[in-house]
Amino acid sequence: TLQGTESTYQQKIMAEVERYQALQTEKELLAERWEEQQTLLQEGHERALQELADEFETKLQEDALVLENVRKDKLALEATFEETRTQIEEDVDREVHELSTKYDSRLKRERD
Repeated sequence: TLQGTESTYQQKIMAEVERYQALQTEKELLAERWEEQQTLLQEGHERALQELADEFETKLQEDALVLENVRKDKLALEATFEETRTQIEEDVDREVHELSTKYDSRLKRERD
C-alpha cells in the first residue's frame, strides 16, 4: 500500500536519476567531441590560410622578379636604341659630308 506506492515511486525516481545521469554523460561526450571538431576545424582553417598567404607571398616575389627583369630588358633596349640612333646619325652626317665634298669638288672643277 503505502510502502508499495513509496517503493514504486522510489524505483521511478531511481530510474529517472539514472536516465538523467546517462543523458548528462552523453551531453558531456557530445560537448567534448564538438570541442575537438571545432579545434580541428580551426586548425585546418589556419593551415589553409597560412598556405594561401605563403602562395601569395611567393607570387609577389615572382612578380617582383619578373618586373625587375622587364625593367632591365627595357633599359638594355633603350641603350641599344640610343646607340643605333647615334650610329645612324653619324652615318648620315658622314654620308652628307662625303656627298657635299664630292659635289663641291665637281662644282669647283666645272667652274674651272
